Amino acid sequence: MLLIGIQLDSTFDELGGRTQHLRRLVDRNNKTWSAFNPSIAVDDKGNYCVAIRSSNYVILGHGELFVTTGGPIRNQVWFAKLNDDLKIEDENLWKVNFSAAAIDVKGEVVRGVEDPKLMWRGGWVFMGVFLERNVPVARNCVCYMDKLAKSVVRVDVLPGIETKKPEKNWMTCAKQPKNFDYVYDGNAVVIGDRVIHRLRDNKHLNKLRGNGQLLEYDNGTYIGLMHSLEINRYTKFESTSFGMREYVHKTYSHYFTRFDENGWIIEISKPFCFDAPGIEFANGIVERGDEYVISYGREDVSAHLGIISRKIVSRSMKTVD
Repeated sequence: MLLIGIQLDSTFDELGGRTQHLRRLVDRNNKTWSAFNPSIAVDDKGNYCVAIRSSNYVILGHGELFVTTGGPIRNQVWFAKLNDDLKIEDENLWKVNFSAAAIDVKGEVVRGVEDPKLMWRGGWVFMGVFLERNVPVARNCVCYMDKLAKSVVRVDVLPGIETKKPEKNWMTCAKQPKNFDYVYDGNAVVIGDRVIHRLRDNKHLNKLRGNGQLLEYDNGTYIGLMHSLEINRYTKFESTSFGMREYVHKTYSHYFTRFDENGWIIEISKPFCFDAPGIEFANGIVERGDEYVISYGREDVSAHLGIISRKIVSRSMKTVD
């Protein structure tokens, strides 16, 4: 049995992959808005694109958030077409307009959608996390874009399972799965308005949470990435304030995961980090030739890609009991 969480994480290059920087700022002339947690997807013509989250905060060394613009935290979604080198050229990057979607969500989209997960469904669609005045508890949403991917024309906010429980990072794929709607976590799927839990021999699946979208294969299985999160809290002396301060450090561990036709995990890799222990979020995966391209963010400020052979990933996966 694979014991998830016991092994020390490998880095992505130790697995045989490579990484490349994608973006630090959505606007190079504006230092207050970041570019992170990109989601890569491919359209019906083979064009690779990304949806990027941009926010007006940074995470300080002790773990607190500092808002760069003053006032509350805001989120923007930016869209970019990648060139043949999987890079973003400034002329192919733009901010997505949400004003046309206000009627659907019964109010202006002020705070903004978090962590867009891009998919091609005959047009560009992305899932995300929705939290506004009229939806005070975080909910997953599906955003439908116009033909030019310039504006969101409709937002469907998905009902949560419990009234007061925040929901985020449900996983699905571009072609709606036949036997389930979303992967809920390592031990559950969403079908309609129900969460279906399944007891597994491997208790470590309890740690796994969703990431970006899934890739569907002809044999009915799916592949994607999930993560576990470890939060370390401690207190130490801070020289700048001459006092004790609480520090909060988060460490994400990633796992390649394969699902059967019903959305249950059947294979999983050992844990890894892309660059180094810390905050990393893998928000998209596509095939490109014989390789997988994974889009991910670092420390809520920068966007990157990880590229790895599909054969290496397949060999790294072990059966889940």
